[in-house]
Amino acid sequence: MQSTWGPLAGVVLGAFLVMVKDWMQHRRDRSRARYEYLRALYADWIASRDKYIVCVHHPDSHPTLADELPGLQAKFMISAPDEIFKKCLNVQSLINNWGNECDKIRDGLGNASLDDIQIAYAKLMEESDEMVKMMKYHLKSIDV
Repeated sequence: MQSTWGPLAGVVLGAFLVMVKDWMQHRRDRSRARYEYLRALYADWIASRDKYIVCVHHPDSHPTLADELPGLQAKFMISAPDEIFKKCLNVQSLINNWGNECDKIRDGLGNASLDDIQIAYAKLMEESDEMVKMMKYHLKSIDV
């Protein structure tokens, strides 16, 4: 008498392997989608940062920037790791500080000097470069 477990075990094993393959494909697709989303978000932030810096000297150069930043910042807060989001806020603060130093010289207020502006800008660029490195590292850590 032949056992019926042989064909049944093959069917069960085959179904299990198909489920595992589908699960792995779904997981890969989700990782790829997350990677692409974050890559676009980080690129948008870098572009907005550059626009923001230009706006310090030419406030009318990017009139829609004030509308873009809150939405971008909200996406960042929800999607990016905390360290990167905190770095984003720090860079924005440094842009504001640098802009204030520029305004002081332009308006003849206070005792700001060109050295103060250069120091503020160097610190801004250093923090900004560090943030871009963090973004790249984070993207590399996503399994796609």
